[in-house]
Amino acid sequence: MTGHPSESSTNDRAAEGGGAVASIRRWSSRILVADPNRLGTAAGQDVIDIYRKAYVNGGLTTADARRAQLIWFLSFLRGLPALLMILLPATVLLALELTGFTPVPREFWSALLFSTAGDVLLSPILYSLIAAPLHARGVPLPLRSALTIAAMTAILIGAHQGLHLLFPWLFTSFGTYVPPLLVFQLVVLFVYLFEVDVHIDYARVTSRWTDTPLQRMLPYDKRGKLIFLRASDHYVIVRTTKGEHELRMRFADALERIGTARGLQVQRSFWVAQDYLTTPRKEGRRMVMRVDGVIIPISATYRDDVVRHLDLAEQAPKA
Repeated sequence: MTGHPSESSTNDRAAEGGGAVASIRRWSSRILVADPNRLGTAAGQDVIDIYRKAYVNGGLTTADARRAQLIWFLSFLRGLPALLMILLPATVLLALELTGFTPVPREFWSALLFSTAGDVLLSPILYSLIAAPLHARGVPLPLRSALTIAAMTAILIGAHQGLHLLFPWLFTSFGTYVPPLLVFQLVVLFVYLFEVDVHIDYARVTSRWTDTPLQRMLPYDKRGKLIFLRASDHYVIVRTTKGEHELRMRFADALERIGTARGLQVQRSFWVAQDYLTTPRKEGRRMVMRVDGVIIPISATYRDDVVRHLDLAEQAPKA
């Protein structure tokens, strides 16, 4: 699983904010699409689990982005809200036609039917080929969505023109088809940008996480503030304010995953968080410091850095 439900739901509420606008957005996101960022959906658990592993391993890969996209598409297309959203433009045109409010030109029907079928078929393919690699590279959400929809639109126009040459009696000409197609594609872009992609955006999801990649590797009940790390054979002992946990990994890899946590390596096998550094003292021939009840040796290699850091901390103005 991806984490504790209360943690995620609290983050969701904080991100969504309050007020009437936030209430409408929460309501619309629940009615129109299944939001994978909430642990209330199976798809949400799977997507966030992919992001959690990517966060721990140093970033989202193209394969990760494709898996998350596929999970979302399968979940979205299985639901009734998705079908209603896809059929909504056709329903509106049909209502206008039947009520006699205004005649609907044939090219509008042609553009709508062709673009709807094309979008349903092309979306999973183009999002896998275009959007997923851009997602993994950190390209902003609006740009990667616009590029994907633009490619989709170009393919639809080219395919429609080819079919027009073969079946001119069935498919309208370029000039009558393209304007309504562009209108429908702008609607598609709006839907993807504000109701689809935003829910599976790695940067948006992980921006809510305040702990380090290393902490995300710990069991939920051990994810406290980092105190120190200790190497032990092929394992790293992680001490936090909520206890200890043993991870099978190299000490160097653990240091790469401490993210923005500040601290110092005081010995080849020890790293201590800045807030828990204490004044060193001599114990026989070696220098040591007591951290959270544990005696940690300070090697000659790191001694000057520790003393310099503590001197600067002493000189710093108190808040």
